[in-house]
Amino acid sequence: MGTFGLTLANRGVIIGAVTVPDLFDMAKRGEDSGAFDAVWVGDSLLAKPRLESITLLSALAVVTKKVRLAVGCMATFPHRHPALLAQQWASLDVISGGRAWLAVCLGGPNEQSPAQALEHKVMGIKDTERVARLEEGITILRKLFHEEKASHKGRFYEFEGVTIQPRPVQNPMPIWIASNPTGLTWKRRRQRPESRCRTRVAPRRALRRRLDDQQGHAGGVQVSVDTHSRNGQGRRTRSGEDRQRPVSQHHHQRRPESRIGREQGIPR
Repeated sequence: MGTFGLTLANRGVIIGAVTVPDLFDMAKRGEDSGAFDAVWVGDSLLAKPRLESITLLSALAVVTKKVRLAVGCMATFPHRHPALLAQQWASLDVISGGRAWLAVCLGGPNEQSPAQALEHKVMGIKDTERVARLEEGITILRKLFHEEKASHKGRFYEFEGVTIQPRPVQNPMPIWIASNPTGLTWKRRRQRPESRCRTRVAPRRALRRRLDDQQGHAGGVQVSVDTHSRNGQGRRTRSGEDRQRPVSQHHHQRRPESRIGREQGIPR
C-alpha cells in the first residue's frame, strides 16, 4: 500500500496567500489527522520564489513528531554544492530524528522562462549541464553522507579527504529522483536512475478510507494551492472538483517501480 503526503504551499508566503504560522498549523493538523505520512514543500530560487526548502523543513521538524519531511522536487539541486548540501541535509535528518526524504530533480531549462534562465546564469551553470550535475551530485552525496575522508574527481567537483559532520540518522540516506519526464529530460542518460519518485493525486475514496481508519479526522485542513497530477505522458492535469476538497492538495506516493530499482532504505 502506498503512503499519503501533504504538500504545503511555501510559495504562498511570497505571494501573500498564506503565512508562516499557517504552514506550521497545516503541517501539525495534517500529522494529527493520522491521514498523512509525509509533509512536502517546493523548491526554487528565482524561477518560482518561495521560502527556502531546507530552512522550512528544519522549522517543520520542530512542530511535527512523526511525519516524513521532504522536498517534492529540489529544483535547485544542480545549483547546490554537494558538500554544503550534504551537511545541510544531514543536519535536517538529525534535527528531525531521521525523518528527511531527499527528492532531487533537474529544475527547468532556459526556455521555460526568463526567470529560470536568470537562475542558471546567476548560479554560474549552463542549463545543458543539469543532468550531468544531478548525476555527479548524487554520487558525491552518497559518499559524503556515510564515508570518512571521502575523495571524488569528476567533471564539476574534485576533493580529497573530506569528512562531513554530522552524520545523518538514516543509513543509507534515501535519495529519490523526481521527474515529470519529457523528451528533453534524460537525453544523454549514462545509467538508469536507481530510484524514481512518482506522485499522483490521491483518489477521493482512498483518502477517505485512510481518514475513516484514523481516530481523528482532517479537521478541514486547507492548503491554498491547486491540486495536480502528472500522468505517464508528462502532461499536467488539474481537477476543479479536487480543488474544492477540504484537503485541497494531497499526493499518493507510489513506490518506485522494481524494474527501475530501489535504493536500500526507502520505506516500502
